[in-house]
Amino acid sequence: MVTGTTALLLSEDATLPMKDLRRILQLGAVSVDALNPAFAGKLGAGLVNAEGALRQLLPATDLGFALPGATAPRLYAYGGVLKTKPFALTVAGGPSLAPAALVVGTAPAFAPGFGGTVVPQLNQLLFVTLDADGRWHLEFPLPAALPAGVPVAWLQALVKDAGAPFGVALTNAVLIENP
Repeated sequence: MVTGTTALLLSEDATLPMKDLRRILQLGAVSVDALNPAFAGKLGAGLVNAEGALRQLLPATDLGFALPGATAPRLYAYGGVLKTKPFALTVAGGPSLAPAALVVGTAPAFAPGFGGTVVPQLNQLLFVTLDADGRWHLEFPLPAALPAGVPVAWLQALVKDAGAPFGVALTNAVLIENP
């Protein structure tokens, strides 16, 4: 079941890193704690649920528009759409220990200097540092349910990369919405 569900997830996005695949499987699992109260919290995330795992990918649409450098960092977003459900963001594939910035916008914009790529219209900027594996991960509970059918945010990360134009590689842009 795990292998089949993992293959299904990879058929949706073949670039998903192993750590994110594992977390998506956990978030989509069906808890068995109520059925096994004596073992509550000791049986892992629960039963593998292919539909639940695939639903974790629904809020994020990959818009492409990356601008790689010596590395090709990529932005991943996944998680629930309801209040208190975990939502996760990951930047992977960047240079080791590189400074980065996550741009969060409520509308798209275009950056002609970067070849006309789509970038979020800047509303918030979060500065981060990639780890030794060239990865950064943030997971948080949603403060409110995402509204249905309405674009909520455009995201894109900028990663310092000496081999990139202007010394900055851009990840793919991601649109977050509740389908």
